[in-house]
Amino acid sequence: MSYVAVSVLALVLDYSTLLGMVRLAHYDPSLSAAVSYMVGAMLHYGLSRRFVFAPGWLHGKRHGEFAAFMATSLVGTGITTLIIFINNHYALSGLFWAKTCSVLVSFICTYFLRKHFVFASPDTVATMPKPRHLSLVLGIFPTLALRGRQLPAWSVAGSLIGLAAVILCRHLGQPWNGTDGGDGALFSAIAHNYLQYGIFNIHFGQATNMAPVSQLTDLHYYQHHPPLLPLLIAASFAVFGEHEAAARLVPCAATLVSLIVFYRLSVRGFGKGLALLALFIFASYPGILFYGRKVGFEAVTLCLMLLAIASYIELLSKRTLAHALALGVFLLAALLSDWPAYFLSLAFAIHYAFYTPKHRWQWLVSSAFLLLPVLVFGWFEYQASLVVANSLTDLLHQGMAYAGLISPDSALAKTYVEAVLDFTPKQYFLRLSENMDKMFAYPILLCSLLGLWHIKKLAELPRFLIATTLFIGIANCVLFYRNVFFLELWIYYLAVPLSWLAALELQTLVGAGLASKALGHYSARRAWGFVVVLVLVGAAPRLMAFHNQQVRVLPEHTLELASFMPALAEQIKHRSYPDALIASNLNLPRPVLYYAQREIKGGVSSVAALPNQEHIPRYFLLYPNPSQQTTALHQQLLALGTPQAFTVQAHRFLWFNLDALATHKHSAR
Repeated sequence: MSYVAVSVLALVLDYSTLLGMVRLAHYDPSLSAAVSYMVGAMLHYGLSRRFVFAPGWLHGKRHGEFAAFMATSLVGTGITTLIIFINNHYALSGLFWAKTCSVLVSFICTYFLRKHFVFASPDTVATMPKPRHLSLVLGIFPTLALRGRQLPAWSVAGSLIGLAAVILCRHLGQPWNGTDGGDGALFSAIAHNYLQYGIFNIHFGQATNMAPVSQLTDLHYYQHHPPLLPLLIAASFAVFGEHEAAARLVPCAATLVSLIVFYRLSVRGFGKGLALLALFIFASYPGILFYGRKVGFEAVTLCLMLLAIASYIELLSKRTLAHALALGVFLLAALLSDWPAYFLSLAFAIHYAFYTPKHRWQWLVSSAFLLLPVLVFGWFEYQASLVVANSLTDLLHQGMAYAGLISPDSALAKTYVEAVLDFTPKQYFLRLSENMDKMFAYPILLCSLLGLWHIKKLAELPRFLIATTLFIGIANCVLFYRNVFFLELWIYYLAVPLSWLAALELQTLVGAGLASKALGHYSARRAWGFVVVLVLVGAAPRLMAFHNQQVRVLPEHTLELASFMPALAEQIKHRSYPDALIASNLNLPRPVLYYAQREIKGGVSSVAALPNQEHIPRYFLLYPNPSQQTTALHQQLLALGTPQAFTVQAHRFLWFNLDALATHKHSAR
């Protein structure tokens, strides 16, 4: 068991290195497998030397022992490289499964070699005390105890964060065909336009055009959120190239930093034991593991807010210029990321004014927390007004629609659809309950609700942490309550306080049960083992349900692989010009437009609905769906041109050039 635990830690480093080299740096899979295996082997040696094996025939010669250990690792490297090379050459399966297969084979071989030839001899091993299984610290959380020595808390925390990283970064380069695909394509297009047209040339405006334009005045902008997220994605594109993995790298990195900062805050406020339990809960939330890799504002904003909270706490205790600057930088970045950070600035202002020791600059500092959001918002709206004339009015109306302040009968409701969609209180409650279960899983969510009773018993710092993060999450949901009904990720920011509350309740329940003998013959190990199983059983099916969701082009009953949208988009791009007018009877999702780099009007049922502009070529993509009546539309299209038929993954499409005789001069496609 000790060797298995150490191997898991090394595997996390091994697999993370492999993913980085293949997905981000685009190295050869076989070479990447060899390098990543040796990197993991170095960590494996250090942990095995300390926690698993006794000194062997090279006792006292650490350099020789290390060399012998790495020599056995060459066997595992060869096995791994060979299996991945064969898999890659014959395209047998994905990289993940090939790596898993090689791990199982090399694990057995290297264990035998290391046990008998590097460390203790067989006779010595037989007389050594057996390593204990995973033990659990009474009333806190599982901590690894190997050969009678407990691993430090940071090792357990690092393992949890490493496992979360593996889940977050799995299929990092997956096409935009999941429920995260719409936003992924949108912000990738904005980042692409930043690099294409220049950030300062478009005044930080978030241009959403999928097709290239010849003049900046033809750009369309999305100015409902601050620009930091697409700026970070543009930076990632500039370094790693434009692809899905580079875009997802931004939220994944932000989520991993959030896990680290969350753990440090938990240790500071609650102690190491409860911090590990809270980290385990936080890192297993389905909403964090799925939406933490989604290209959206939530992961980045939460990360920056946690960094700002950590800097604020350090500033209160040490009052140094460095911590003041760190707080200013992180709070400014959070305000440039998304609107929930404005609630954090308000929380800082209230806390500093009323809950810190009195001094002459107190109200000045508190006022600065209120002034900074005003300045950031003013700068953002000034830049937005340079590209969109009515940007401020549009933003206010959108916020009013989210807050339910626009009547469904008003003229504005025609523009802001959130104001038109209605629901009853019962429907709202059921949807909220469903979303809370999907994001956080009810078994642990109920513990979080019970944990509210412990807030009044806490010391000042943990109470501040829970109250501040809870205020941000609840204020965001209450003010824009309609979005809670439409978007399940709107409750994303509640993950932090709910993790702390659940950990408090579980510690109290299990600790009290063990102390009073209420759990009978159950030991601490079994009690906390049940908690671990409870968390995982609640999280696993919900996380799998998230990943099984798919944004589709074709009807539900048809097979549509992950690569379908890029393949269809490539056909559209190959057959059309960038400035062409393209229409389709399909409601093509945003990822198709992004991959094709074309503007496409979807859901067209009649040719008469298409505008006829001089010198602008027109095309029509027809999907002859047998289950729908497309004969009339087909006849209209045949009167205008002869179709070209093509297939994508065995699905047949018809491509019409509606102006085949028109003369049109273009640059290269």
